[in-house]
Amino acid sequence: MAVSSSNASSFFVSSHGGAAAGAAVPDHSAAFCPAKGKISIVDFEASWCTPCKMMKPAWKAVEKEYKGKISFVHIDIDEHPDISKAMQISAVPTQILFDRQCKFIDAHSGYLSESDLRATFNNVLKKY
Repeated sequence: MAVSSSNASSFFVSSHGGAAAGAAVPDHSAAFCPAKGKISIVDFEASWCTPCKMMKPAWKAVEKEYKGKISFVHIDIDEHPDISKAMQISAVPTQILFDRQCKFIDAHSGYLSESDLRATFNNVLKKY
């Protein structure tokens, strides 16, 4: 299933222009459930990825701020190629968001700033 997030009510702030081509989520994505009962975001990254490195301080800040409200999972695609392949990850960074019932909400490929992440999480916590 191709992912699109171009409308303003979607998970990622519309100014990002929606999900990139690298963000595709298979129908079995709910089988990959990071934390049932919590909103979860899975960040697919790589040690060689410059945008991934640039996002590290933002992740650190938002993880501290949203601790207990959102489950954060970071997966290095080189260390876990099986998960990356199963989730059809073809670009990094790619972020996938799941609701409290482990249902796919949305995905995004590319850099997100700390303020983008905050806006996203605030919207998601209100909606889900």
